[in-house]
Amino acid sequence: MNSLRSVIRIATLCLFLVAIALVTPITPAWAEFQTEQVNGQMLYKSWQTLYDIDRHSWKAIAFRQVGDLGITPVYLRLITFPGSATVDHGRSLTLLRPDAEPLLLADETALISPNSPLYPNVAQYDLSLILSQLDPTQPIRLSLPVVDGNPILLKVPPVAIQEWQAIATCATMDCSLEN
Repeated sequence: MNSLRSVIRIATLCLFLVAIALVTPITPAWAEFQTEQVNGQMLYKSWQTLYDIDRHSWKAIAFRQVGDLGITPVYLRLITFPGSATVDHGRSLTLLRPDAEPLLLADETALISPNSPLYPNVAQYDLSLILSQLDPTQPIRLSLPVVDGNPILLKVPPVAIQEWQAIATCATMDCSLEN
């Protein structure tokens, strides 16, 4: 009788876990593109959710503006929930590549809103000068400096790198991001 109860309990648990798996949204393994026109400027952006070792989610948004006012560099903005981490804006972001030297990017978060204080959970970097040095078939890791503790490591999949490189080629209002 006890073994029958155990079997029923295990079967119920398995059905419950399958039901949870079916209704739980899955984070895509690819980045997403969006283009929008704002005030005569076309904004090309790619965003993705990345996770650190503590499973805190980070939004990685690569973007570039093109329009009458000129072309901006390709920026990478990293954002997490307030209180999850305090980015050290005085130190560089390190891009760790397989079989290659690390690349350093200076913090440019102050450009987001020059007359406002920096948000501790937001960082921004100029990707323009290093995108050509990234292998679009290899993942990279971002080593994000924080005020307290070791840097936060974020793994970036190849598809995100490919999209960042595609955004870097956009120099006109009608740039196509289709491959």
